[in-house]
Amino acid sequence: MSRKFSDLVGSQYEQIRSDYCDFLLTEEELALSPIKNIFMPLDYTHEGLPQHLLTTLHLFTGATIHLTYIIDTQIITRIERILGSESADEYTRLKKEKAGEFLKIGTELLYDAGFSVQSSIVTGSKLDDCIRLASDQDLVVLSKRYGTDTSVSKTLSPIALRINREIGISILFY
Repeated sequence: MSRKFSDLVGSQYEQIRSDYCDFLLTEEELALSPIKNIFMPLDYTHEGLPQHLLTTLHLFTGATIHLTYIIDTQIITRIERILGSESADEYTRLKKEKAGEFLKIGTELLYDAGFSVQSSIVTGSKLDDCIRLASDQDLVVLSKRYGTDTSVSKTLSPIALRINREIGISILFY
């Protein structure tokens, strides 16, 4: 490790370097790996893509963004148990319709911003499927309110916190 002003500190430089070696990054650690695939899960809490997020995403020019709307099967199961399978089917149809609208708007917005975009609708677990689908991505872009009511404060939702703990890649929260 060479530092521009290492001679100014004199002999203390080596001592400082050895004492703090666990906290100093090597050149390899400083190099960022390229971001080619970005996973962006959406759900009913989605309120559009804010301008500051689009500005930040421009740092990843050339990346493919995978927009995925996840419909929660727990809710479908509860509706089926309480109201019957017809109501659950109707709920699923309406959610897929709404998801298609969200994905169309998001895809157009990101495409117009210069990104390659893929979109899909998944029926499953907001937590488990998010973690599974993100496993082969370079970055996850996730709403702070993902998986919870929009009236929650500015902190991360419980599902977003759990995804942050369990996922092995970087997350950009908006």
